[in-house]
Amino acid sequence: MTQFSTIDPPAAISFFTPAGGFAQDQLAYSMVATNARSDVSLIEARIRSAFESAGKELRRYERYSLQWDGYRAQPFTPEVLDHAAGILVCSQRLFLNAGIVPQLVTTGPASDGSIDVELQVENRRVLMTLYPRQEQVSVSRFDLEGVHEHVPELGEQTLETWISWLHQPSTVPNGVDQNPAHPR
Repeated sequence: MTQFSTIDPPAAISFFTPAGGFAQDQLAYSMVATNARSDVSLIEARIRSAFESAGKELRRYERYSLQWDGYRAQPFTPEVLDHAAGILVCSQRLFLNAGIVPQLVTTGPASDGSIDVELQVENRRVLMTLYPRQEQVSVSRFDLEGVHEHVPELGEQTLETWISWLHQPSTVPNGVDQNPAHPR
């Protein structure tokens, strides 16, 4: 039995290291082999982890029964749960394609049977609320300029719009000169 027969060995970073000496005026290198997968980056792993946590939380809501809040809370309909899961899956794909790690990915249950999906990148945040028996999604976006409300149709194009808004570079608030010492 080997040392690592019961657990996966820790991953290491693959790189070239100096072999100690010059060969014809060039430094000789040797290869350090590792067990790390080259197709998985740290950024990708962080994005996947954030969405995986939110997905686990969402799956817990399937088990909520009538009056889960101790009062009059309704259980979540399969439709609302499916829409929220779809938002997470599509958003994860969009974040992976952009290579941007969100600071926040979370879901939230409400006693009226609605579910919130919240995403944040830097100082921009999008809160999407899905209600039972509705094909629209209530979107609140938060940034330095304030809060803005929208009620678009639920769909991939809507998600692409809000995810790309999250990825845009932050703007300087109105009335603030970007470089007052050196005006244009």
